[in-house]
Amino acid sequence: MPGEVIQRPDWGSANSLERGVAGDALPAVSDLRDSAAGTIIGGVAAANVAAIENSLFADEYQALDASLSELPESILAVLREELSLRPDNKAPLVSDDIVSRFRADPAGEVLAGEWLWRTPEKIAVFHQRLKRIMDGLLPSDREAAIAWTERRTVPETVAIVSMLAGER
Repeated sequence: MPGEVIQRPDWGSANSLERGVAGDALPAVSDLRDSAAGTIIGGVAAANVAAIENSLFADEYQALDASLSELPESILAVLREELSLRPDNKAPLVSDDIVSRFRADPAGEVLAGEWLWRTPEKIAVFHQRLKRIMDGLLPSDREAAIAWTERRTVPETVAIVSMLAGER
């Protein structure tokens, strides 16, 4: 349903999204053209790619980039399509209960600390975009996408969720 918020039952798990400290020598955005991340990002502005890249240490970014090649092309196509769209910053705000559950996750705590009073809005945008991505996948692709996200580190998850929320 439009405006419906996805409520992940695993927000409290250790397999989540956090941290993000730049400083290591990272590959240049121009080097992404032939990488899996460059392929996924497709039509998204280079600034979005740079934001993810700069929020991770070099080894974390390389691991995330390499892991994208594990995903089937059908998932990558849906990701490319969603990432080519601007986030809808007018998504209905989420409840305090959803914000609390989001904050219980290590990555959610990091993001809520960054977003402050905008946290309900950013979570709503993230949920809306995630719902569109999941709705665009076949059931078998959904399982593969969920398994892929569960293997992400907290810093990787922070970078991904932040971009989907329209923050980076």
